[in-house]
Amino acid sequence: MPGERAGPSVFPRTNYPEVKPLVAGQMDWKHYHTSEEIEWWMQKWGKDYPDLVELYTVGKSFGNRDIWQLTLTNKKTGRHTDKPAAFFDGGRHSGEISGTESAFYLMWHLLDQYGKDASITKLLDTKTVYIRPVNNPDGSDMYRLTAQANRSTVRPQDNDGDGWGDQAR
Repeated sequence: MPGERAGPSVFPRTNYPEVKPLVAGQMDWKHYHTSEEIEWWMQKWGKDYPDLVELYTVGKSFGNRDIWQLTLTNKKTGRHTDKPAAFFDGGRHSGEISGTESAFYLMWHLLDQYGKDASITKLLDTKTVYIRPVNNPDGSDMYRLTAQANRSTVRPQDNDGDGWGDQAR
């Protein structure tokens, strides 16, 4: 796991079938998506839907990975900042994979149904939706891809307030 800490930072990667797509590069909802896969889809959608998607990073994780977010709105009907908006995020903590999947599904569903479903088309024509499906890519992948059941984050805890993790120094 990336980031400075005392103690083991390398965990063996598992081979859980629950995080494997049925066919690589094809969307399915029969597995849990890794942060790498989610980021791949977000970048793909940014290219495939340039009139609806703005993709950008909002910061770096503890392990120095990008934290990605999408803004969804019809750019031809106005700027995202001029429309009423909602923000959805998922996966703030390592084990919150259902929250990540829900936010990711919302993103996919809005894009997949735009132009097909009148209510979704109207939504993105008149409103803005901000979605950040993975707030914690380091911990999220540790939870999905190793046998470590980390609850929150890979950042060391600093219970004594000295600015270092409890095991540091």
